[in-house]
Parts: sequence; structure tokens; C-alpha cells
Amino acid sequence: MSEEYITKNQALTMIMAVIEGDESEEVLDALQRASDNITALPCTDVAPVVHGHWSKEMRFTEDFMGNRTYGYKCSVCGKLANRLQFCGNCGAKMDESEE
Repeated sequence: MSEEYITKNQALTMIMAVIEGDESEEVLDALQRASDNITALPCTDVAPVVHGHWSKEMRFTEDFMGNRTYGYKCSVCGKLANRLQFCGNCGAKMDESEE
């Protein structure tokens, strides 16, 4: 499920715009409580998700039987890493299809 995030300042700015448009005490009290609740919310550390895919790369090593070893290269940072759901180097989410 994808979530959308807004900043506290964005929410408070929207509330203040509504407060300026209505002078009734009931509305002002309700909006002030909403503003106080938003201000009291804990912050969340949010970063955009970077998407990538793994490309099969030969590591140019051979075992004693002559078998070549392959690794996987991240399409975002270009580093070799274990093939997981996320790159261990840059954190990219590996959910794109390889081109």
C-alpha cells in the first residue's frame, strides 16, 4: 500500500487558511484543537523510494572445477551485491524489471 506524506507545516497552513475564512467561535475552537493535535504528532523520517533491478555480472573468478562465479550489479549504484529485495549498498528497492 502506498502512503502519501505531508509536512506538519503544510497541514497547519491549510488549517490556518480555513481559520481565516470563518470567525465563529465553535469553528475556531475545533480548528485550534486540530492544529494542536497536528503539532503534537511525532515526526516520521520519510525518504523517497528509489527503484532498481539486478543485472547479472560475471565476477571473473573460477572455482577449482572451472565454474565461473556470477554476482549481481545494482542498476542504481552499480555495485555488486547479494541478490535481495533491496540493494545493500544504496538501499534501492529491486522491483523493476530488467531491460
